[in-house]
Amino acid sequence: MYYNNERKNTYIVTECIIVIRKWLTLISLFIFSQIIWIHSVNANQTDLQLKTDSSILMEATTGSILYEHNSNQRKYPASVTKIATAIYAIENANLDDIVTVSENARYAKGTRVYLEAGEQVTLEKLLYGLMINSGNDAAVAIAEHISGTEEQFAIDLTNYLIEKTGIQNTNFTNSSGLFDENHYSTAYDLATIVQYAMKNETFMKFYNAKELRWIGESWDTTIVSHHRLVNGEIPYEGITGGKNGYVPQSRYTLATTAKRDNMQLIAITLSGNKNDIYNDTIKLFDYGFSSFHEVVINSNTTYTLNDRLYSNTDPIQFYIHNEQSHTTKIKEGGKLLIVNNLGETIKELHIQDVTPKPTMQNIEVSMSSIEPALYNEETPNNNIIASLLIVIFISILFFSRVR
Repeated sequence: MYYNNERKNTYIVTECIIVIRKWLTLISLFIFSQIIWIHSVNANQTDLQLKTDSSILMEATTGSILYEHNSNQRKYPASVTKIATAIYAIENANLDDIVTVSENARYAKGTRVYLEAGEQVTLEKLLYGLMINSGNDAAVAIAEHISGTEEQFAIDLTNYLIEKTGIQNTNFTNSSGLFDENHYSTAYDLATIVQYAMKNETFMKFYNAKELRWIGESWDTTIVSHHRLVNGEIPYEGITGGKNGYVPQSRYTLATTAKRDNMQLIAITLSGNKNDIYNDTIKLFDYGFSSFHEVVINSNTTYTLNDRLYSNTDPIQFYIHNEQSHTTKIKEGGKLLIVNNLGETIKELHIQDVTPKPTMQNIEVSMSSIEPALYNEETPNNNIIASLLIVIFISILFFSRVR
């Protein structure tokens, strides 16, 4: 009788454990589904369904990346290359220089401003021909004037921009953007080059020029920008400049900037058809202007870690999505991370160690009354969920062993 009761009790306990395990499994699946659903919603909020192969949206003042798609994928930039050529020429030569056009420049392939061999033109006029009419002959003439040959110019140009901007995935082999397998860049690098160039006021007068009366030895006309957002063919509020490009191997490429209030945006769209590059650029600008706001961390804000005190001497500016929040994390050596509530790093930089040097007086005080510095870090909701899942998983394992 006792044996039967014991077996009955064991049976009841076992059945209870089975029921508990089933409920725990269902709860776990439910929580996982919520996590997946949450992340899907966040991803869909920034899915602009762009048609170009590679794109990026950067805020020019802070360098904040507001959107990107394959932005580190190598692409052929085509005539967007001329932005790089222009800023290099502006910073390494004089606009009043008289350039004598060579036979080589005269017969440059592709779009031209119809320069003649031996024609003498100011560097300033060549830069207008380069940026407004995308003249490849102007690009070659500029390159030869500055570096002797176009090949040497391309080397000088690449090295200069690496030094000035830190780009890591760009190599130029010519000054115009004509196709070459070794002439490549990325959306991110191109945005970085544009960001650098925009700081130069002289560059901006060529970059946003809509038209120019061109009087040359063999061509008398008014040249008009080929960029449809710059020339007004496609109206959009706040456009400040741009450069378009095309070679069959790259398809159409586009670099465009726009400003509203204090927000300056850089959009790069690469490898699309003629309409897609403009439609995607507008989508990027609409998204940036409507969905982000600026955050400023005041100068001399202090952070404590392991009895070390760190502070930023200058204000820290960045842009964040309107539906996101942010926290700051200080790491060893003064590395400051600004992280959104999804756990993504928005910005990282190094700030100064301002820990006071110890003196005999404060050493004595510290021996008796100093309290350890506490660094409080906001815990994301996802960490709480993850912890709960771990507890559930351990519980399942435990009950499995009991059974």
